[in-house]
Amino acid sequence: RCEAQGIARNLERFETAFMVCFWSTALHRIHKVSKTIQSGTVDVLLVRDLYGSLEEYFVSERNNFSYFEELGMKITKTETYDSYEKDTSRQTKRKVWPDETRSEEVNLTGRDDLRINTFLPILDSFICEFKRRKVAYSDFVDKFYFLTQLCDSKTDINITEEELRNKATKLHQIYQNDLDSDFIGECIHFQ
Repeated sequence: RCEAQGIARNLERFETAFMVCFWSTALHRIHKVSKTIQSGTVDVLLVRDLYGSLEEYFVSERNNFSYFEELGMKITKTETYDSYEKDTSRQTKRKVWPDETRSEEVNLTGRDDLRINTFLPILDSFICEFKRRKVAYSDFVDKFYFLTQLCDSKTDINITEEELRNKATKLHQIYQNDLDSDFIGECIHFQ
């Protein structure tokens, strides 16, 4: 019974409602992109652009703390910003050692604590991860995408022989041990 009351108390906290709103929005967006990426007809350019759009989305979400705060207030039916647990609970004070002073401590409000120590680090992790994936796909596109333009009659993009020769030479230099010496000629032939 005490355990159930503790769980119920945690679920009624404003911070929990805030995180539910934030995570449901973030995971919904990531799920949509993930489904698109996993479809069988997706192009690597689209994947790169989708990761870029997720990165931009989470950069823009850094400024939406108040929006999620308002959603959390609607769920918990609170009307003021002083419903953070840190603001309502007793403040613990750390023991000060002889070579320390109390002025070194930073006391954050519950709102700032949630924003600085939880909300922004989560967003920064998302931003870094999607940027890393976008860069990886950009690198892949830079190296290999020209190969899809060789025999693709569906696209109106025509690659010139000079561009093709430059890109094939660049790819051959990167993968000298894996590609035959006539790779460049084969690319021009398949054009």
